[in-house]
Amino acid sequence: MIMTCIAENFFEKFSTIFTIQNKASFSWKVDGETLTLPPENKPRYMKEVSTEYLTCPIRNVIGRFGDKWSLLVLYHLHKGGTLRFGEIYHQMTDISEKMLSAKLKDLERDHLIHRKSYPVIPPKVEYSLTELGQSLMPHIDSLIGWAAEHFQDVTGGKVLVK
Repeated sequence: MIMTCIAENFFEKFSTIFTIQNKASFSWKVDGETLTLPPENKPRYMKEVSTEYLTCPIRNVIGRFGDKWSLLVLYHLHKGGTLRFGEIYHQMTDISEKMLSAKLKDLERDHLIHRKSYPVIPPKVEYSLTELGQSLMPHIDSLIGWAAEHFQDVTGGKVLVK
């Protein structure tokens, strides 16, 4: 059994995270209150992690859209404006419908794209960038420009096909 106690520094209450792994008794203080694990849950190790880890923008923000499929979806919506699912799917020839659907849901959850459904048969759904998504695009365009400029240096001219 692995138990993680997250001590969040957002309100200056706590300052560390402890990860505790089973067997024997262990206790520590948080806000003056002593927390104790029963003897059968004594940790084999304890790791203290900085709260900067919890608020890391790479892990918690860029990690939400930094994968190849999300970046491509954002790129196509930026270039194409409002698009339907099928239009995005046909522009991204190597993505499955299931993966595209999952990425669209993730980007909508993160407020980068807007999903508008119409009550018609057959169902009609359109996707577009939100204001937040639009504000991200100049940075993605810069990254794409860097990638194009250094394509040969990074890839050695070889295209990776998976």
